[in-house]
Amino acid sequence: MEIILNQENKKWKELEVSLTKNECKQVISLLKELLNTTDQHFHISRNTYSEKEINDVTVSIKDSKGKKNKYTIMGKAIGASE
Repeated sequence: MEIILNQENKKWKELEVSLTKNECKQVISLLKELLNTTDQHFHISRNTYSEKEINDVTVSIKDSKGKKNKYTIMGKAIGASE
């Protein structure tokens, strides 16, 4: 797994998450579990600490009361050349 914070363009920050098929299955399983236990969360964490890279990503169910959604999930997967 790789998690990269791309800051090449100072006005646009991009988080890139690359998973193996097995890691993808594990994340899907954890997301499905979150749907049933909305007060829980899970982490995607580095095995070793890094000062330059992302060390932890926390995933949880958002409390939508009175808050605007800042992000959009875009349709289907896009190929690397697109």
